[in-house]
Amino acid sequence: KKQTSLLQSSAPYELSSLKKLNRKYWQLYLSPTASYRSLSGGDISADMKPNLHNGPIAATSQNSNPNQYINNKPAVGFEAGGSFLYRFTRNLTLKAGLQFNYSSYNINAYASNTQPATIALNSYYGYPTNTITSYTNIGTIGGKAVVNLQNQYYQLSAPVGFELRIMGNEKLQLHVGATVQPTYLLNRNAYLLTADYTNYTQEPSLFRRWNVNGAVEAFVSYKTGSIRWQIGPQFRYQLLSTYTSQYPINENLKEFGIKLGISKTIF
Repeated sequence: KKQTSLLQSSAPYELSSLKKLNRKYWQLYLSPTASYRSLSGGDISADMKPNLHNGPIAATSQNSNPNQYINNKPAVGFEAGGSFLYRFTRNLTLKAGLQFNYSSYNINAYASNTQPATIALNSYYGYPTNTITSYTNIGTIGGKAVVNLQNQYYQLSAPVGFELRIMGNEKLQLHVGATVQPTYLLNRNAYLLTADYTNYTQEPSLFRRWNVNGAVEAFVSYKTGSIRWQIGPQFRYQLLSTYTSQYPINENLKEFGIKLGISKTIF
């Protein structure tokens, strides 16, 4: 004990204790995105086939792919939000927050004479058991002139997930991350296909209000002072169809973006 005391008193400086790990952060981020969609399911029932006698030959098949009768192009959207981050370990960070998404895509269609537009619901062996009929002047096959439609979606979601540091020091780091996002759709005025794929119409009652999205990302972060900057690609996918189970076609949205963000320690 006397030797230890002597060494401490004669040491030129005192070693400082290990730096305390900052665990709580807030984060703000913005991501420009390109929005796509994929369609699946659906079939043309025997009652609907006669409506396609002037359309593509492929349309007369019993189970036709709806992607054969549409012409979609991606459009620009964006994502903005904020998160609370908790640094569980030096490499693993848990996160939860609130975010807004604007997604859109363009549809090439044709102006035509106003005509009935039928949406077939729950089908039984290819025959519709219930239908919704409205009127429209927009078709998929041909008409008086080309028209450009744009389906737009406004969503609020609550992402919950993690970030994992793959490599780097406290200054420069490489991360990967993932979130699950319960999502609420704010608007329901987009266009959807009719039962025979020949027209576009609107039917708000067939859009799902609540949905679930999943997102993955990779980013590089750099710390300057008390703020950490980050940039990297991300991919977001809608796990459930945009439409309710009554509508026979499934639509899943896909978004590719570059995420820009800043995070700061909460003292």
